[in-house]
Amino acid sequence: MKAKLISLALMTAVLIGCADRPQGTPTERATALVKAKNLSQYPVVSLDSVYGYKDVHASNMAALNLQWKADSIIINQRAQKRLLNPKERDEVSSLSKSIFALRKDAARVEMKYRLENRKRELVGLRYAFADSLVGNMTTVYFDTDVTKITGVERNINDL
Repeated sequence: MKAKLISLALMTAVLIGCADRPQGTPTERATALVKAKNLSQYPVVSLDSVYGYKDVHASNMAALNLQWKADSIIINQRAQKRLLNPKERDEVSSLSKSIFALRKDAARVEMKYRLENRKRELVGLRYAFADSLVGNMTTVYFDTDVTKITGVERNINDL
């Protein structure tokens, strides 16, 4: 009886452990995430490791997400060939201040950690690609398990 309970507990632990693992290779998961967000229709060929400090990386990703929102407002306004309305102008201004504060704090904390000789660790993965028609670069950041996109950085030439 005791052996059956132990084997049942082990089998349950193995099944739970397997169920929590993401399916597919990291590049397959990255491709699915990138396509779902309509960032690229091409498969992800390889991922680069991102090393740093978790709290600094989190601040930088928060800044990138706010930058994405601000860029989207400006891109939308330009596509409609109009000026920003007062509400949009205030929102972009507020986002810019928040982005600056996040990046400034991240730089301060990173400098502190480096002066303390703290060891950097794997904080995520990234995939960079170019739009060959206009030369814009996009870098997509993922968590270490490649189960979600943590940030997207666009370097747009005509923004």
